Amino acid sequence: MIRFLLVSMFSLSLLFAGCDDNDSDNDEGIDVDVDGMTAVQSSSSVDATVSSLQNALQANDAISIVETVNHSANAQNAGLTLRATQVILFGNPQLGTPLMQENQTAGIDLPQKFLVYQDENDSVIIGYNNPQYVANRHGISGQDEILNTISSALSGLAENAAGMPVQVNNDNDVEAGEGLISVQSDFSVDSTFLNLQAAINANDALTVMAELDHQANAANVDMELHPTRVLMFGNPNLGTPLMQSGQTIGIDLPQKVLIYEDANGDVFLVYNDPFYLADRHDIEDQGDVLDTISNALQNLATAATSSQ
Repeated sequence: MIRFLLVSMFSLSLLFAGCDDNDSDNDEGIDVDVDGMTAVQSSSSVDATVSSLQNALQANDAISIVETVNHSANAQNAGLTLRATQVILFGNPQLGTPLMQENQTAGIDLPQKFLVYQDENDSVIIGYNNPQYVANRHGISGQDEILNTISSALSGLAENAAGMPVQVNNDNDVEAGEGLISVQSDFSVDSTFLNLQAAINANDALTVMAELDHQANAANVDMELHPTRVLMFGNPNLGTPLMQSGQTIGIDLPQKVLIYEDANGDVFLVYNDPFYLADRHDIEDQGDVLDTISNALQNLATAATSSQ
């Protein structure tokens, strides 16, 4: 089981006192126009910025990093090229569980992520998903205190690593359920998860990156959550062309599949519609790749959920 923790609310108030992400502005005027993503330009290289973020997370005993994915290294291993691009995944069940208690589909956007990349102008950018964007996408309300705590933590970490204030993006205009494809399963959560795992392992082009058990992580902090699991996997031969067209899509890669049991005992498998992700990151020239990814995800979902 992978345990994922961010900073406690008390630690946040000490560590990020004085950081205000409501009126910050980036003097460099970076051009990052992605719905629900806030960004800041770093004064260091991608590797140095990633190390700074990792060190800040690891400096607190409550923090654990789920995974750091080096998209450019994975592209190189597949014989492709991609400007330096990495994503760090981390989270906190004390803050994430209440969101999933309202709507378990929020688990597909958890844990939190920092994208660090070098753009076409050789600027190094840190990007992260706005907590309000996640709440809007999953129809979550009444969690303002938690959302503000997460927002302050993310902006503080990003600003500390970058050496300058974040460029706030308040465009969180996303409808509840937008870009989510849901398939009801004939099996339990664990059986559906094992079926999906087997289907991925049977494909040499796919690599499992990480597994999360949100329910178990919630139990570790004495909170309750219906069975909720996530499997992350990737294929650089398909993901790299998307990032070559729109590097910011690296924050939504690798692929994630959520499997959960709701309050009625029904089991669902949920994944991101690749065409929605392409639209979010303004990718317009990868129709064939998107068709391939979409068909592959549909086939994996069928293999995992259907007894036929």
